[in-house]
Amino acid sequence: MMTKGILASLAFAAFAGAVLFGCAGRTDVPQFWGWLAFLSIASVAFLPLANRLSPGLIEERMRPGGGDRDRFGQAFGVLQLVATLAIAGLDAGRFHWAAPLPPAVFALAWGAVVAGFAIVAWAMLVNRYFSSAIRIQSDRGQVVVERGPYAWVRHPGYLGGLLFMGFTGLALGSWWAALTALPALPWMLRRTGIEDAMLRSELEGYDDYAGRVRFRLVPGLW
Repeated sequence: MMTKGILASLAFAAFAGAVLFGCAGRTDVPQFWGWLAFLSIASVAFLPLANRLSPGLIEERMRPGGGDRDRFGQAFGVLQLVATLAIAGLDAGRFHWAAPLPPAVFALAWGAVVAGFAIVAWAMLVNRYFSSAIRIQSDRGQVVVERGPYAWVRHPGYLGGLLFMGFTGLALGSWWAALTALPALPWMLRRTGIEDAMLRSELEGYDDYAGRVRFRLVPGLW
C-alpha cells in the first residue's frame, strides 16, 4: 500500500506538471519546477514515516471505509487546486497578465506552502484516523487524538490544507492564481463544521476534548 501511495503521489505531481506546463506552453519556469519538486520530494519522504508511525493511515486515505458525510467535498478541493495550477500556467507562464510578485511576497507564499504541508504531515503522523473521508471509523477503533497540533486546534489538517492551497498560486508566481484559492476558505470552513459536528455527536470523549481545546481551525479565532 505504501508503494501505491508513492506512485499515486508521483502520478499527481506528473498531472500537476502537465497542467502547469501545458497551460504555460513552455517548461522554463523555475517556480513551477520548484513547487513540483517540493511536492514530490516531501510526499515521497513522508509516506514511509507515516507507514511506520500511523499504521493503516495510507490505506484509509486511499481507500476509506463507507459512511462519508461529504462525498463530493474532496472532489471540489481537487478541482480548486487544478484551477489554481491552470491559471498560474496561463498567467506566470504564458500571458503575464499581472506584474511579477515582489520577492517578499514570493518568500512569504513559499513559507506558507511549506508550513501548510508540514502541519498536515504532523497531524497525520500523530493521528492514524486522518481519513480522506469524513466518517466515524468504528471499523478501525477510532479514539480522540489530543497529541501534537491537536493540542491547539481540533482540526489542524484543515488549517494546514488552507495554508497550502491558499498560497500555492502566489508560490507559483501568479496574483491571478491566488484569487482562485478564495473559494477554498468557505469550502474548508464547511468541511470543518461537518466533521466537528459529527465527532461531537458520535465519537466518545470528543465533546470533552472540545471543551478543553476550544478552537476548531484557527487558534484564538474560530
